[in-house]
Amino acid sequence: MSENHDDWGEAEMDAAMLEQYQELRRQYVSEGPALLAELRQCLAACRAHEEAALEALGTRFHKLAGSGGSYGFPAITTASREAEQWIGEHPSPGQADYEFLEGAIRRIAAAFEDAGKTVRGER
Repeated sequence: MSENHDDWGEAEMDAAMLEQYQELRRQYVSEGPALLAELRQCLAACRAHEEAALEALGTRFHKLAGSGGSYGFPAITTASREAEQWIGEHPSPGQADYEFLEGAIRRIAAAFEDAGKTVRGER
């Protein structure tokens, strides 16, 4: 079976794929503010004791844990996974417990800020 890269050499294909990946990383980072807003909204719903809000928050943390790793941002993954696991261990958190989740969201925000610097070449 022969490979046809539309007359592109392997180096050009690798460079094109790398640029595509970098563009996907930039796009992901640009979505950070909206993703963080969703986390904050879910946390506010949790504080208001809205049904299924904690589960929704856990789902969002889970998605960020996976996507952070996929795009090469381990700090997003780590902070999100810690928050997801914390929710699994605290199925009925009290008001004081939400401080941990607020801190997790701050850590994720900082990780997105660092990721932005990375994709802009500032690091």
